[in-house]
Amino acid sequence: MWIDKIFPIDRDIILIPEIIIEDYEFNPPQLFKPTIDSIWNACGFERSFNYIKDGEWKPKF
Repeated sequence: MWIDKIFPIDRDIILIPEIIIEDYEFNPPQLFKPTIDSIWNACGFERSFNYIKDGEWKPKF
């Protein structure tokens, strides 16, 4: 299984998008998707696989 492998981060600094929460009515998984994807990108992946293509949170792990 791929989860047993090591995928090192390919840079010293990971620049993650700024998150601004303007009110209490927000969807946390949707809000954090760009940040989570940027961390996965640094490990060599296109995106987090815990989101389906349209951006909906569907955790697999």
